[in-house]
Amino acid sequence: MVSELRAHVCAIGDTPDVPEAALQDRPVELLQQLLRFDTTNPPGGERECIEWVRGLLEEIGCETRVLAAAPDRPNLIARLRGRGESPPLLLQGHVDVVAARGDWERPPFSGELADGYVWGRGALDMKGGVAMMLAAFMRARVRMAAWRRRSALSGELRSASASSSAAASTN
Repeated sequence: MVSELRAHVCAIGDTPDVPEAALQDRPVELLQQLLRFDTTNPPGGERECIEWVRGLLEEIGCETRVLAAAPDRPNLIARLRGRGESPPLLLQGHVDVVAARGDWERPPFSGELADGYVWGRGALDMKGGVAMMLAAFMRARVRMAAWRRRSALSGELRSASASSSAAASTN
């Protein structure tokens, strides 16, 4: 990054062109987008959210699979294959939320950033955790080629976003 900045020499007072950080390096924005999906359970309806996450992962070359007992309640499994020398690591979360009842200071599905906090239904349980795991998973994928050269990813990394209490097989 520093070498990239040095390559863009400019006059004092001018702003250099700096490449925008990729979404995996902006977990707050990941969380905000996750919060904007109304995934209230019941009835569920996580499909749109899961498809958005799937699209992000496939865009950077991740292997994904969707399993669903009910069409609107899918489970997403993404996998980064390692060399098989270490046991796999599973990152698991859910994107469904309980109903947003009562009076809300801010709209529950806005993902609004205010006062240093991201506000919305599911920010603490569990979309915040999913955003962090998703950012880590995406970073691992983007950096995987370099990691393999350094032997850092010797096992397998799996991520599962579940929309119901039913467990999904990752075999």
